[in-house]
Amino acid sequence: ARLLGRCRKMGRLFLLRGRGGTRVEHGGRTLKLKELPATPGGPVRYAHTLYHAHQRVPVDVIVYHDRAFAEPWHLVVPADSAALWSPPEIVALYRERMQIEQSFRDFKTHLGLRGLRLQVRIAERMGRLLLAFCLAYALLLFLGATPEGDAARQDLEVPRRQPRHGTTRTQSVLSIARMMLSHPRHAPDAFSALARLLTRLARGWAVIPQSTFCLPPWHRAAGKVRGGKGCRPPCF
Repeated sequence: ARLLGRCRKMGRLFLLRGRGGTRVEHGGRTLKLKELPATPGGPVRYAHTLYHAHQRVPVDVIVYHDRAFAEPWHLVVPADSAALWSPPEIVALYRERMQIEQSFRDFKTHLGLRGLRLQVRIAERMGRLLLAFCLAYALLLFLGATPEGDAARQDLEVPRRQPRHGTTRTQSVLSIARMMLSHPRHAPDAFSALARLLTRLARGWAVIPQSTFCLPPWHRAAGKVRGGKGCRPPCF
């Protein structure tokens, strides 16, 4: 709640999923966040809600319950942000976190850092090792987002029949990149793409076209701070 208060004072947008047991106040009533009801027709906005029993941060709460979910989402955004973010836009943006979470799960597998045992005890050497790991991780993310990665996805991925969390994809860009490097049919293209990425990095060029990771127009507009003071990224 204190972080939300700081974001509010700084004029930053934020979007998070609130805990159901958090005490809020709406319409003069004090209740738990999970007690704000969802409607079957789509997401509903509870404007001018005070978040947290003690901090009482002014927010808007978007409640959305998809039939595929065991429980509804209670999404917390800045108060008076209705002109910037409609409830459907907020739900669509929150769905995009799934790609981040899958990459985070990849990071923790046995091919990532989980179970890694090191003999290094010097902090500086440990820092260099972790830096190298993170650079390799970033390169794999870039590889999975290249045209070669898209082509490999068409060959290696089995899409879901029904979308889940707004996508039919079943593999993250990191998973695709790992499969490319280990698959005889795609390994040559993968190493060629990595060489191209490293060359561009060495020359100080962008490795991925900016449009690849562009936010939707409504999201870019939502980053504008009231008062015409430019754009600031949202906090997640």
